[in-house]
Amino acid sequence: MLRQPGVKEFRGYRHRYGASPQVMVEVEFESLQAADDWLSSKDWSELIMGMRALGCGNFNVAVWDASPIMPEALKP
Repeated sequence: MLRQPGVKEFRGYRHRYGASPQVMVEVEFESLQAADDWLSSKDWSELIMGMRALGCGNFNVAVWDASPIMPEALKP
């Protein structure tokens, strides 16, 4: 994943108390075009097929853009 063109950051999340086997992955891309390119790539299709072969399912994908009101993260 980190070798994909346009990927800036990759994070994984799980339930705080281990109450769910579900995980969430967040990938930050350099641009919306880079995200679109990844989601239409052969590598993405192969990744999902491989995950399904391992018994994973219920994939949800959402592509978000920065808010014009707060385009950058605020930090203390």
